[in-house]
Amino acid sequence: MSDNGEREGQQLGNYRLTQLIGRGNFADVYRGQHIHLNTQAAIKVLHGQLTDNDLANFIHELAPASPTGNTSRARNDSALCATNR
Repeated sequence: MSDNGEREGQQLGNYRLTQLIGRGNFADVYRGQHIHLNTQAAIKVLHGQLTDNDLANFIHELAPASPTGNTSRARNDSALCATNR
């Protein structure tokens, strides 16, 4: 179930959610602004808990997000937050 942008302006970890930019089957995607570094990242806010398979698929999705193709670098620039719905 999508949150219709209700989380805009909220802070998750070191990121402030600035804009809802997409919706998927198990997550909404926000543009996030790092509160200390002033950098931007796509933040996936999950609709529920991930299975091990879902987590593996999420990590696999990160590789193309990194300009170097380095998954560990992409993980540092992305955030993941599970919510109870």
